[in-house]
Amino acid sequence: MEITTDSIKQLREMTGVSVMQCRKALEEAKGDVEKAALVLRKHSGASARKKADRELKAGIVGSYVHDGTVGAMVLLSCETDFVAKNPEFAALAKEFAMQVAAMDPENEEELLEQPFIKDAGKTMRNLLEEATQKFGERADVSRFERLGGAAGDAFVCGAAGAHGCQHQARRIHPRAYRSCRVYPGRTAASGEPRRT
Repeated sequence: MEITTDSIKQLREMTGVSVMQCRKALEEAKGDVEKAALVLRKHSGASARKKADRELKAGIVGSYVHDGTVGAMVLLSCETDFVAKNPEFAALAKEFAMQVAAMDPENEEELLEQPFIKDAGKTMRNLLEEATQKFGERADVSRFERLGGAAGDAFVCGAAGAHGCQHQARRIHPRAYRSCRVYPGRTAASGEPRRT
């Protein structure tokens, strides 16, 4: 099958990796964009393993505060300040902070093994591997901290954010379930989240 610029562009928009990597993945997948995305995912793990010994000298702190009741900060480290200052790397740090706020992991290893709250088909480790492939540098979570929020408090769902529902805060985010356990929205009088 012929590799077109449109298929390269589509794969690049899906993954964010370089044009050459997209072209090679499409050649390996014989022009199938979905298979090429899987090829790139496999290559991202291999790329991350190759760069595992590199020293992390820079990074960025990503933060997320939900409704003033729960917050999290994550130090996402990388090799150079060039990557640390990249807006996409900063957005990734915020995604990790949102994950910490929603899931309250005990340590970095538990955080990396959790399914991503916005896409249960990926783990947080997959996000780091994809970042390593995309930016060409090792990336890792050096530290994180979660503040506030009792385990029974309700919070507005940050997963996809489109439906604005509230879920019971639990170790496993409700988006990981088949059916979303939606709680009623904000109370009309106070605008505060309903406590369950």
